[in-house]
Amino acid sequence: MSEKNDFKIRVLLNFLEKLMLFSFLRFNQFLVVIFLFLLYFPFQSCFSQDFKINLLQGCSEKNEKYPEPPYFVKFEKKKKKLLYIAARHEIGTNNQTAKLIRQVFIDYHPKIVIIEGFQPNSVNEALEEEIKSCQPKNFKDCGESILSGYLAKKNGAHIVTGEPSDQIIFDELLKKGYSAEDYLGFYLLRQIPQWKREHKIDNNLEWISNLFLKTCLENVKEEGNFDFERFKIWHKDKMNYPFTLDKHNEHTVAPKSHLFMHNLWLTIERIREENILKTIEKAISQHDIVLIVYGASHFTVEKNVLTHFFGSPEVTIGPSDRATTRHYGYDEELD
Repeated sequence: MSEKNDFKIRVLLNFLEKLMLFSFLRFNQFLVVIFLFLLYFPFQSCFSQDFKINLLQGCSEKNEKYPEPPYFVKFEKKKKKLLYIAARHEIGTNNQTAKLIRQVFIDYHPKIVIIEGFQPNSVNEALEEEIKSCQPKNFKDCGESILSGYLAKKNGAHIVTGEPSDQIIFDELLKKGYSAEDYLGFYLLRQIPQWKREHKIDNNLEWISNLFLKTCLENVKEEGNFDFERFKIWHKDKMNYPFTLDKHNEHTVAPKSHLFMHNLWLTIERIREENILKTIEKAISQHDIVLIVYGASHFTVEKNVLTHFFGSPEVTIGPSDRATTRHYGYDEELD
C-alpha cells in the first residue's frame, strides 16, 4: 500500500510541477502580449480617432484666416502627410493653380490623389477620356482636376474622387422634400460656368445642356423629359427672373438673397463635404502621402475637422519662385 501511495504522490507532484510550469509559461506569454500592446498602442492611437464631422464649418460662413487662392496647406502627423491644394478654378497650365499642383508633385510624390468633379464609380475611365482630349492641346482649356489626374497617372499614384455618387445626392434631396427638377436644374446651373471657363459653349448651349440633363437622369435611374426648355421654365419659377447666359456665373448659382436656391446649395454642399472628408480619412489610413486638389471654398469648410485631427498646418501661398523659374516656363509644354 505504501508503494502505491508513493507512486500516486509522485504522479501528482509531477503533474503539479508540469501544471505550474505551463501556467508560468502562459503567464509570461500573457505579459509579452500586454507589453507589445502597450508598445504598439501609442503609435496606433495617433490614428485611432475618427474625423469629427460635426466640426464642419457652415458652407456660407466667411473665413478671414486664409489667403486668396490658390494656396497649399500641409498637415503632418507622425509619418502621415495630407497635402491640400486649395485651388482657384482655372484652365490651362500657365496659372498659379497649375504651377502649384506641379510643384507639389515634384516635391512630395503623393501616393494617392483626390480630385474634384468625377463620379466615384467611373473616375478613372472618365479621366482617361478627358486626358485624351486635353493632352494634344497641352491642357489649354482643361481644369485643375484633369491636370492633377494626368500627373497622378504619370507618377503612378492612385486616383480617387471625393464626390458622392449622383444617386446619393439625388436620394438625399428627395428625402428633404426637393424634386427631381430641383436636382437637375441646380446641377445644370452649376455646370454652365465650368463650360464657359473651358470654352465648351459656342452656339450649342441647348444641345450640350440636353445631353447633360439626359446623362444626369440616367445616373440616378430616373425617367423624365426635363430638357433645356423645361429648365428655363424652372429657372424663371425658382429664381423669379429668366435665365440668360451672359449674366450667369459661379456667383449667381445660389445667391444668399434667394432663400430656396441658397438652401438647396447648402444641402448639396453638406452632402459633398461629408463625403470628401470620409474619402480623406480612408486615404490617410492607407497611404503615407495624400494629395487633395479641390476648390478653396471646400478647404475653408473642412479645415476645423482636419486641424482637430492633424494639428495646425503649414500654409504656403502659391508656388515658390524657385519652382516657378525651375519648372514652369510660360512656353514650356507639359511633358
